[in-house]
Amino acid sequence: MARMMAPLLEQELSVLLRGQAVPYTQSDVSPPQGAPTDAVALRTNVCYIIAAVILNDKNEVLLTQEAKPSCRGRWYLPAGRLERRESLVQGLQREVREETGLECEPYTLLRVEESGLRWVRFVFLATVTGGKLKTEAEADEESLQACWWDRVCPLPLRGRDMLGLVGAAVAYARLPRHPHALPSELPCPVVCLRATVLFLQCQSYIEEGMVYVLGCGDREVDPHLPVTVLFRCSLYVKIKIALYCISQAYIHARMLGLLGIQHLAGVGVDGGADGICFNILITISPTK
Repeated sequence: MARMMAPLLEQELSVLLRGQAVPYTQSDVSPPQGAPTDAVALRTNVCYIIAAVILNDKNEVLLTQEAKPSCRGRWYLPAGRLERRESLVQGLQREVREETGLECEPYTLLRVEESGLRWVRFVFLATVTGGKLKTEAEADEESLQACWWDRVCPLPLRGRDMLGLVGAAVAYARLPRHPHALPSELPCPVVCLRATVLFLQCQSYIEEGMVYVLGCGDREVDPHLPVTVLFRCSLYVKIKIALYCISQAYIHARMLGLLGIQHLAGVGVDGGADGICFNILITISPTK
């Protein structure tokens, strides 16, 4: 941390604040003893779920009727597992096409949810660009049919967790809380966090355009924002631990959200290197 930001660090920060990507090179935190060192590969040591929230001009939401025996006949958002060598956007479009008959284009990443690396769900707000709504006559192993739900008429839902996602989509469509952002296609062999940590010391510094940023590495040779790999630890837990460690009696650390994510569909002979880098924004300010 210094008063004059290193040019390389300033360039990296500028790229991330525009929602773009920065190549992953290495972690600044040593892995715990016994942690796996293999590259991340779908269906092997990580699972990504894609879900779409699609609204029409009446604020009705697109739902699909499940065909799986465990929840047959119940309704849910178009969703499913990402396949090997698929980008997140390609997986989203495939799931929507298979389950609803419609073509779509993602508008923004709406939410990321996870339960460790074995289950990470990416929820997109998307718009219809073509296709024909799937009917009962077109039922298959993917779904029985699709419909536009007015969010009032009672339907047997597969899970009520989708109601929060739909509510977030409706709120974003009415008044976006962040710029629309889509994944950047850049390879990453691991699942990691890159933290942009801003020190908000006092109002007078902010008014003068002075912002302190946490950096790692040699200032002259390799200054960069800190990166840590997620091994067996949950993304949420990792962030909570970081915020706890940073916060003291006289300062407060707060995560503001994602600046963006970067992922490139399995690069490698066996479709490995399915890692993702989550670029997050944290602020630190004096307690009052």
